[in-house]
Amino acid sequence: MRSIALLACLAAAACSHATLPGTNIRDTPQNRAVLDVFGRYKQALEARDAGAILALTTPDYADPGDPARGISPTDHQHLEQRLKGDLSRVTGLRLEATVKDNGEWKIASGL
Repeated sequence: MRSIALLACLAAAACSHATLPGTNIRDTPQNRAVLDVFGRYKQALEARDAGAILALTTPDYADPGDPARGISPTDHQHLEQRLKGDLSRVTGLRLEATVKDNGEWKIASGL
């Protein structure tokens, strides 16, 4: 009887997949890379470090803006200036995110 229980435990362990700590997301290099980038973004944003945020962007970054709200388009060349201006007006910031293994995510921030 003990051998059957032992075999059942070994079979269950062999079928299980490692997950990222505190989640049910599979521990893969790609998932670790995504969480690493998000972690660096969170640190840079909370530190209000425009240069560190810019380092996470692609050179072909483009934001169409929102003319209805008076926000003009921005490209990578002008992003750092915009970030510095925007972040200089922020006195405190906290960013929290919930990432789920089904591709859903939720971001909550506090100023």
